[in-house]
Amino acid sequence: MPFASHSDPNFLGTLPSREFGDVVRGNAGLVALTVGIVAPDVSSEDEEDREGTEEGIKVVGGEAARGFMASLVEGGEGLVMLDATAFEFGKEEVVKILEKCAKLKVGSFSAGLESGWKELFESIGEKLGGLEELEIVGVPGEAMVEKLKEGSEAGLDTGLLEKLSGKSEDLKSVKVSILRTKGEHWLKENGTWRKQG
Repeated sequence: MPFASHSDPNFLGTLPSREFGDVVRGNAGLVALTVGIVAPDVSSEDEEDREGTEEGIKVVGGEAARGFMASLVEGGEGLVMLDATAFEFGKEEVVKILEKCAKLKVGSFSAGLESGWKELFESIGEKLGGLEELEIVGVPGEAMVEKLKEGSEAGLDTGLLEKLSGKSEDLKSVKVSILRTKGEHWLKENGTWRKQG
């Protein structure tokens, strides 16, 4: 169920965010779930109507995100693939989801970034289990926004990825972005992390 985010200030209110948890609860046979928000496609015809596309996607936070996280913790143990990028989680919430959804091979999350990727990856690294593909959509906090305004890079480096894959040998792909605007995709090939495209 991917939704396209846009500049409509009422966009998040149109999502049935509370109902997504019901899909997980009591559905032991569920192996894959996508509840994501994708960046809008901007074609050359849309150039004059770019409002909102530079700031990135909007994600659901607060009580609705905590409720969805609780549903995943309660009933997501059978999931092998999860895209939960429609909801903003704190690093502790991502850790809880990874602990309870231990069969995950592909996981995508939106997570708060206070100062950068290192702090988040240090928290979740021990809980990656057999995860092969990880995507994190960063939701920058005030300190991170200031860093970005000052021109700091929001990307990864091989040292951070090597530490992360040292905790999970199965990890082969890592994607990161800031609200789906500035993104990087890294693949592990023959034991070495390489940035794509």
